Amino acid sequence: MGQMDHQMEQMAEMLGGGGTYLGHVLPGIGLALIALVWVIQDFRGDGRNEAGALRPIQAGRLIPWFKILIPAAIFWQEIPGRGWYPMDIVMGWQHATIHATLILSGVVDLMHRSGRLSSLATYNAFGGAMLVGGAIFVGHGNHDGMSTVAHLLLATLFLTSGLLTLLEGWSRQALRPLRQAAVMTTGTWLATIGWIIFGSGWDEQSMISTGWVWLSFCWNAMAVGVLFTALAILKSRRAAA
Repeated sequence: MGQMDHQMEQMAEMLGGGGTYLGHVLPGIGLALIALVWVIQDFRGDGRNEAGALRPIQAGRLIPWFKILIPAAIFWQEIPGRGWYPMDIVMGWQHATIHATLILSGVVDLMHRSGRLSSLATYNAFGGAMLVGGAIFVGHGNHDGMSTVAHLLLATLFLTSGLLTLLEGWSRQALRPLRQAAVMTTGTWLATIGWIIFGSGWDEQSMISTGWVWLSFCWNAMAVGVLFTALAILKSRRAAA
């Protein structure tokens, strides 16, 4: 019995706790809210620039402080403490790094508003933050089964959001709705996998659970797609009125 307890302790030390329910849900809701504010501001026509000028990634004063204060509140909870398992320490610093990049993006937004940085810098900062998140979740590590699939899908969303943001800033193409939809899907999926991993009770190793992960991901993407399609219809009707 003692040998079995020792083996279980070794496994726990290797795998760690892998985060928390709120550690996934709260940042996910935060990203989704950032995208939602973007959508509302665009729908209202706030912050329009003169013809030919690159509009900053955010309009108004709300989002920069949102990107600074919310991640800052979560950042300190991710700093590893005494007694943390080695894998928990790695994951804690990974989570903290993502929060730090979003904080820096908010600082860049504020520096743009003060005239110290260009509009392009706001795209570079947020795009870079999302790319960092993508790289971290690719190597978020030592999961099995459905958790691996969930985090690789999350990494893909982060990377897609980052690339769309950078491309939008540098090419000045009409990619804003795609970037907003990608960021919103990233947020809703991050919140969803918090429930999948910590609240669903699904068998980690079951192929059935993995199938539900893929299905949940598709439902997330479809819901965001319906939302943006409905908004596009409302915009066109308002423009025609």
